Amino acid sequence: MQRLSVFLVFIIISTHSFSQDDGDKGHAPMKNKKFHAGLYFGSLFASGTTTSLYDGYGFNTNGEKNNFFFSFLNRSINYEYGGGNSQPDQIAVALGVNHGDWSFNESDMPLNLSYNVAIVGGIETRFYINNNNSIMLNVKGCKLSCTGNFTIEIVNTSPVPQQPGYISLGTFPITGTEQRFMFELGYQRVFGEEGGFNFLVEGGAVYTQTKYLKNQIAINYLVIDLSHYYSNELYEDFNRKHLKGGGFGAWAGVGFTITASTKATVQLVYNSSLENIALGNNPGSSLQHYVGIRAYYKL
Repeated sequence: MQRLSVFLVFIIISTHSFSQDDGDKGHAPMKNKKFHAGLYFGSLFASGTTTSLYDGYGFNTNGEKNNFFFSFLNRSINYEYGGGNSQPDQIAVALGVNHGDWSFNESDMPLNLSYNVAIVGGIETRFYINNNNSIMLNVKGCKLSCTGNFTIEIVNTSPVPQQPGYISLGTFPITGTEQRFMFELGYQRVFGEEGGFNFLVEGGAVYTQTKYLKNQIAINYLVIDLSHYYSNELYEDFNRKHLKGGGFGAWAGVGFTITASTKATVQLVYNSSLENIALGNNPGSSLQHYVGIRAYYKL
């Protein structure tokens, strides 16, 4: 991060010097307003490195991942909702079978969880150094969802005679949601003469603030909240360390800028960022991809 900061300062000084040289040669003064503000709308293609937070295992109060026996999914399905501890079997009712005609074990746990493409919105600003160079300050946010599937083994449900011991698998969704805010500081370089359709490159530093929101499963109409386990007061320290946090990273991008009018500029951009998503066991930095459109207004 120190090297990145030094690089940005060097760019600012260099481009400022170039603009002074241009003035000495008698070029026309810069026509652009110094400050531009605008909106960003795009899509986030998130890395799956933190999806394991939503796989139904959960963590204990020491921040260690549960085994199957203590997993949130096993406790919910086999005990709290599945007839354990003399409780009514709500799972059987949701499946439309009798108590004892279904089972859930470790082989039924979720696999291959992934993030869905998320809609991202934000406010973006830039301060002109000269016609081709500017400093950017952006704030973006999104609500990200994660999806996967688990199974429940169901016996004796087919109206057609089956072989003894016949078992069918019911597949059901498990979902997780989180909130992310990205704060970006960077530099943008536009190539070519002002106006028209021009190529651009950009990059800088990013701080990502992330918060776990929810984790739940659905067995037909029966929706079970797994995140309620973390509401226990014993998890207070865990929540603070593992279910929200922030981390620094770096980003870079390319795109095209279109001068729509004397006051408005539109940019089509692709950005790739190496972000530290501070959730769960915090696996470190991972690559995120953004595709979006900016609309700037010259103030």
